[in-house]
Amino acid sequence: MAETIDLTQIPEVGQPTTKPIPTFDEPAAKPTPSFNEPAKPILSSDEPAAKPSPACEEPEVKTVLAFGEPNPVPKPWQGTIEQGVMQMSMLAIVYKKRNVSEQELQRRTADVKSFLQHLETLPPKPELKTRYKLDKALELLSQNSKFTDVLPGEIVTTAARLLLKFNDANWGESNQPLQAPQNPPVPPSGSTSLPRRSRPTHNLSQSDAKDPVSPPPNHPIWGIHGIMHGLARKNPSDPKSPLAIDRKYEHEKRDAKRIGHNGLSPGDWWPYQMAALFAGAHGHTVRGITGSAQAGAYSIVISGSSQHYSNMNEDKGETVYYSADNSHDNTNPLRVDYISNATQGLHTSLRTAQPVRVLRSHGNSIYAPSCGIRYDGLYRVTKVLQKENQKGGLYEQFVLQRCVGQRELQDIVANVPSRMQKRLFSEIGGY
Repeated sequence: MAETIDLTQIPEVGQPTTKPIPTFDEPAAKPTPSFNEPAKPILSSDEPAAKPSPACEEPEVKTVLAFGEPNPVPKPWQGTIEQGVMQMSMLAIVYKKRNVSEQELQRRTADVKSFLQHLETLPPKPELKTRYKLDKALELLSQNSKFTDVLPGEIVTTAARLLLKFNDANWGESNQPLQAPQNPPVPPSGSTSLPRRSRPTHNLSQSDAKDPVSPPPNHPIWGIHGIMHGLARKNPSDPKSPLAIDRKYEHEKRDAKRIGHNGLSPGDWWPYQMAALFAGAHGHTVRGITGSAQAGAYSIVISGSSQHYSNMNEDKGETVYYSADNSHDNTNPLRVDYISNATQGLHTSLRTAQPVRVLRSHGNSIYAPSCGIRYDGLYRVTKVLQKENQKGGLYEQFVLQRCVGQRELQDIVANVPSRMQKRLFSEIGGY
């Protein structure tokens, strides 16, 4: 059978045959971009390009859940505290395993948001910690790196804020004032001491050899807004009298056993290590490592004036070589004989990759502050080396690398302590 030819499809003489003629109802095809011209990403006019989140930054508040679904409006919490704590733990698990449907994930997320909003309205109470273990649940959502990387940022930051709120209030324990009984018990025969509950908590007499004397709250150095706030001397008239935590403000003391910034900012400065302890930067007044084998290392102090470890530590600013406890004592050339619990914490931080707060105290290092002690940001333990000390024994040296996304170290070194901080430091004495 002869093939039928549609004469309307045959182009006229002189017309190209390589491209079809578009109809009036069909727009012409868009020109193909050349290979030398990079394709431009399609963005809406009101949606900026996403920026990568730097490492070790505080969690960013997000307004959408995973999978791109809008956040459902949380309903008022109707359950118990125990149920809410259980929901928090379950949410961390399902976000980690992704073993539920998207609808179920959204429902659980909304429930936890409702519970967190409910916690915002609650006053601190000791039973929230002792009975319901709310502190552990909040730490799980805000500090455990296994879950903070996958949970919505809004939940992480809300949990962190609540944890700080309850910790700062000592979970309500300091809100229960001690009252002396109407008829105080008679002390035992021969005793001249007062009953413990009736002893004053501040403004103690200078003759009391055990308790510090609270400074005036308006003192420019020792007062509420001074650089020595939270500390006191046992003999305020003696500039060399030992320092101690001021019992009047003991409820403000922050727990240093927290991973991360713990409410601090790189560049924060204190006149003494005890003041850094009061602020929650470091957990000891003398020792260089705060941590444990179970929890990891929370913080370390690089001493700029320590002669003990001067030939074992190396401070390169962004990279720190930090030696373990008692590194100079070992004489065994084959193995490290003693590893303290704090040093084991650095091993744990190496395995978990959780950040460690690094503080520098005054000394000869170019990175050390000229006076006092300074918080220089979060570092991660990247490796551990074995070296030989002067006695021929092995010791461990940990390598820590500063996390990105923080205030530049050079800026901190150049400006902290400030002129005002240096002047106030030089004027610390009695009160």
